[in-house]
Amino acid sequence: METVSEVRTENAPASASTEGTQVKPIATVVWNSLISIKFAIWIIILLAVIAAILLFQRLSGKRYGVIRPSMEATNGYLAFRVDPAMSYYLSGSEVYPNGIIAVHPSWTLQSDLWKPVAMDSPSLKRYIENMKSLGLPSGVIPYGYEICDDGTGKIGNLFSLPGQNMTVWLREQNRFEISTPDNLYAQQ
Repeated sequence: METVSEVRTENAPASASTEGTQVKPIATVVWNSLISIKFAIWIIILLAVIAAILLFQRLSGKRYGVIRPSMEATNGYLAFRVDPAMSYYLSGSEVYPNGIIAVHPSWTLQSDLWKPVAMDSPSLKRYIENMKSLGLPSGVIPYGYEICDDGTGKIGNLFSLPGQNMTVWLREQNRFEISTPDNLYAQQ
């Protein structure tokens, strides 16, 4: 009776060596090479697509500004200081605004959601006191922020309760859009 090892040895192809290593057929070698080349091509295509998407985003004109916390802006608003060179806008109700922005004269706000207002110190005080009352039940007070472009330039400043997710879109010729803060009065 034959053992398994004897059967395998007897039926081994002539191309197999006696040490147990087997020579791969040329078709397998070619196929494996083609698979490697196909994989490399797919990687190159994937990298090219990613590069094209990044380039398109860069050239599409979509630029974003930045909103940074600012103690200077906070102190200015809490002291009810109005800069006559700035243009002021409110978001939300005129009685209980959700946000106040002051825009530098070299920039233009493009938005129907922000209402332009003539600002003086008594008006600013009234708006800020009402905004503070919205945050009192939750223990949150409004804070000042700088609105900056994508470099180091300052567009203006913002006063609102913290924790707002707002976006600044930069447009051509020093124009910008800014999303509005959440409706704070409705959260009460």
